[in-house]
Amino acid sequence: MTQPVSSTITLTSHSVAETTELARILAGVIPPATVIALAGDMGAGKSVFARGFIRAMVGNDDEEVPSPTFTLMNSYDHGRIAVAHLDWYRLQEPDIADLGAEPLLAGEEPSIALVEWPERAIGWLADDRLQLDLAIPAGSAVDQPHQRQITVTATGPRSDQIVQAWMAERQQRYWLEGSPRQQAVQQFAQRFLHQQQQQGPCHWLRAAGDASFRRYFRLVAGSGSSWILMDAPPDREDVRPFIDMALFLDRHGVPVPRIHAMQPEDGLLLLDDLGDETLLYQIQTGAAPEPLYRLAIDILLKLQATPNDGGCIGHRRLFDRALLRSELALFTDWYLAGVLGQTLDKADQSRFEQAFQTLLDSLLLQPTVLVHRDYHSRNLMWHDDTLGVIDFQDALMGPITYDLASLLRDCYVAWDEPFRRQVADWWLTGASDRLGYRPSPEQFARDLDWMAIQRNLKAVGIFGRLSLRDGKHGYLRDIPRTMGYVYQTLERYPELAPLRQLITRYAPLQRVLAP
Repeated sequence: MTQPVSSTITLTSHSVAETTELARILAGVIPPATVIALAGDMGAGKSVFARGFIRAMVGNDDEEVPSPTFTLMNSYDHGRIAVAHLDWYRLQEPDIADLGAEPLLAGEEPSIALVEWPERAIGWLADDRLQLDLAIPAGSAVDQPHQRQITVTATGPRSDQIVQAWMAERQQRYWLEGSPRQQAVQQFAQRFLHQQQQQGPCHWLRAAGDASFRRYFRLVAGSGSSWILMDAPPDREDVRPFIDMALFLDRHGVPVPRIHAMQPEDGLLLLDDLGDETLLYQIQTGAAPEPLYRLAIDILLKLQATPNDGGCIGHRRLFDRALLRSELALFTDWYLAGVLGQTLDKADQSRFEQAFQTLLDSLLLQPTVLVHRDYHSRNLMWHDDTLGVIDFQDALMGPITYDLASLLRDCYVAWDEPFRRQVADWWLTGASDRLGYRPSPEQFARDLDWMAIQRNLKAVGIFGRLSLRDGKHGYLRDIPRTMGYVYQTLERYPELAPLRQLITRYAPLQRVLAP
């Protein structure tokens, strides 16, 4: 017998980002053995919600979430709790028995069942479930095409508890009321909106964050205009480097988010909203890579060609031997020792040190330019038919090939060697004209390869740290791709044989492929 309805609430989402954020918040509080029925017409936002929920569950914002329309069920077993994503649009009721999913749908397995088009076979679902009905409000399709009404129904006491936890977390994340800090942030935003003569209700959405103590919110005015609000508590973060680099790069034509309002003593900034679509997202959704990478190379050259005139904090920071070496320590400390559980004896510690110094001796001979330090497909945003650069606050002076290596040996997307050579040739042609960098082809290939080894080993160490220290295990899946670059490149240089032998001994390929 179906249990009586415990609670029903109605939410309004004003954008795809807000629908995604609601899904992410639910993913953070949902317990195992929960059934979610996701109903709504075509285009109502079910796929948006499902994608946001699954990506949050597996801890990877770039997880591919294909529709299970034809497969009927897709499984995701590599997150906090396993998720089964089902789509019953094409369902014939006997198919459910063929799937062998009865215990899952009844809430009798630890996995979460996320079911689209549940009305096709509602009798198979657990009596105590979470029911979400998404709809396009009447009259909103033209004025607010992404607005959605989400009716949340808890059909039993357990699902009612989930809804209560979900809404409590939503209130905390959306900063609806509370602490003096929240009030200060809202007052800062309200003063800006008043100055901009923005009328009507204002919506707050949690925007994607980074690995710092900063928090980001999308501020959407009643007119539809939006900005990104950065909240950096001054006792934990200093926004002055960000302000300094943003103003410098903007002054020299590098496309970065402009600052519309600032209160640096309180760690508050209002920035251009560059949207949510990264270069990586564009590639994953079928965009042609050549024009995007030509644009990325042009922007990189523009950044590198900015005058070294002491006009920004980056000019006073140097990628010296000590800093490059400390990055390599991330690989031995957090990946070899932490993730793989390897213990280096004193002799091999000394051998690693000698091999690393050989690498650094070469890198420090390269010309120096302004280095972004994380110039890759997740830090280039596609907005208004161009790319914008984010996460530049740690810029400093360093080896000329550092950012190119970051882009071409990207931890998040792999390109074949011909495409990488083509993009490298685009950069080298521009670097000759704009930076005066004219190495021989052999020297350039060596400079880029050796820089990429250092950069990729650092990244693998950071992925290990994110997993072990911060619980962000999704990054471990990027290690095989990143270490693949290292293995391939080391093979080309006999003088790096000691480093290759050490890495092969402590991080053998079969261990790396299954971290």
